[in-house]
Amino acid sequence: MNTVAAIEPAQASAQRLRERVFHGATFAAALLVLALLGGVAISLLVGAWPAFAHFKLGFLTREIWNPVTDQFGALAPVYG
Repeated sequence: MNTVAAIEPAQASAQRLRERVFHGATFAAALLVLALLGGVAISLLVGAWPAFAHFKLGFLTREIWNPVTDQFGALAPVYG
């Protein structure tokens, strides 16, 4: 038995509108996620800037963490 379902033009138009709204909403949500991720990255860089300015790149390449001798390195926590 062959059955063909016909969609009325009004229903098809409403369906296309719903699909456009859904597409726009999901695209906006994806852009919001990317903007939030960028904001987190910028916030982390701003917060870490004093450590990078004082200890230079060695902060990321050394493992030692000794507050008594003022030697700090973040390799172990970053790698671990």
